[in-house]
Amino acid sequence: MRHWILALMLFQISWLGCEDDAPPADPRPVCGDGRVEAPETCDGTDLQGMSCTDVGFTGGALLCGAECTLDTVECSNTVACEQVVDPCETSGATRCVDGARSSCTADADACLAWGANFPCASGTCADESDCAPEVADGGPIWLVHVSDLHFGKGNNVATTYAYLLSTVVPAIHPTATFQTGDMIDDGDVESQWLEYDASWRGLADEPPVYLEIAGNHDVKGDGEIYWLAHTPTGAWDPALFGVTGLSTAHGGVEVVRTNTSSGSINVQNTNGYFSEDQANALLALTPAADAAFRVLLAHHPTVGLLFLAIGRDRMRSVMAHFGSEVYLCGHLHSANITWDGNVLLVQASEFGEDETFMLVAKDGDDLSSRELPITGPWVMITSPADPNLGGDNPRARSFTAGTVLPVRALGFSLSEDLTLQVRLDADAWQDMTQISPGVWEADVVLPALADTRRLNVRASSSEGIAEHAIDVIAQ
Repeated sequence: MRHWILALMLFQISWLGCEDDAPPADPRPVCGDGRVEAPETCDGTDLQGMSCTDVGFTGGALLCGAECTLDTVECSNTVACEQVVDPCETSGATRCVDGARSSCTADADACLAWGANFPCASGTCADESDCAPEVADGGPIWLVHVSDLHFGKGNNVATTYAYLLSTVVPAIHPTATFQTGDMIDDGDVESQWLEYDASWRGLADEPPVYLEIAGNHDVKGDGEIYWLAHTPTGAWDPALFGVTGLSTAHGGVEVVRTNTSSGSINVQNTNGYFSEDQANALLALTPAADAAFRVLLAHHPTVGLLFLAIGRDRMRSVMAHFGSEVYLCGHLHSANITWDGNVLLVQASEFGEDETFMLVAKDGDDLSSRELPITGPWVMITSPADPNLGGDNPRARSFTAGTVLPVRALGFSLSEDLTLQVRLDADAWQDMTQISPGVWEADVVLPALADTRRLNVRASSSEGIAEHAIDVIAQ
């Protein structure tokens, strides 16, 4: 019996010994089991609480790679809009704080923020959204704007355009002359470019006093190459867009040139194409802090039935970034003056057919514009502002009944016998005084009763008579 028990004990000991001799389990971590084990830094969805910001990025989604290491492919250095220092809500909105005006604009990351502060010319704010009117000191600043010459279309544009540059522009002596595209009817035909070349050479001022931008007809086929070769602006700056400044006795003019025919195919350019790369390049530039007048040149309008099809929001961001006050364009072969928010949009007609140009001016805080023929005399009231300009002028203001209203107008003629007169409603004509070349002034007394009055300025010379009338609101 004792021998049997001893044998059984020896068997158990032998069996237990075999169990202890089994190979040990693999101690290495298993990637994909959802548990983070050294040297793993993550496993599946377990990132140990880490995010993109913990590894040097500003945003995005941190992932776990196939080898259980952190994957930053979806991380980015895009600043979250919540981190914008001075955010705003509506693109194009304005504010006026401590005598300085700024605009709400989108940056390259589509975050809205208040842009650079531009001091009010008057030094004060009218309210939270705009500057108080400036007391004009001898302005205004004025510009000539033409578009859509269409050389090669079979019209008489060569003669009339040469006349505009050689005779009309010197008589009006603007700060600058701007041409907003479609110089040529078929940009791929160099002979048309040679005709345009001959019309301006020796007559147009050097850039930036004379500036062109490309239209959709200009860039057809090899048109861009010819544009660079046969336009003064192309030789001056081959980038087809950019920002430049002009000096005047009443302050600087900042001019933003854009190319809204930058698509790769003709149908894009016909409808308007303002590329993201171009917008970002312009948004990266710092606006001039001391400009008295800010103008943007484009070929396609931003409002209306046929507006800039691709990139309109980008264009509006550029307008807001630079605080553009006037947007000059063409393309639709008809003159139009309207507003895109607080920006005055001045659309020139087809010069090659209509033989008209746009006169644009800023007088203090007042903006004005008219379509004028190439025959004089020429006249335009620059102050006070026309409340009906563009339909409903957001810059117009009312005046106290019974007070003196200062009136200023531009008047030009090819003859030296030019006179300007002003009257209110059907009152007698009153002579205006020329205070500087092209600039005329007079004081008009408003009636004591509140009402809307008709202010009319008449230019007379041996060339003929021209008039410009606006409404004045007396309260």
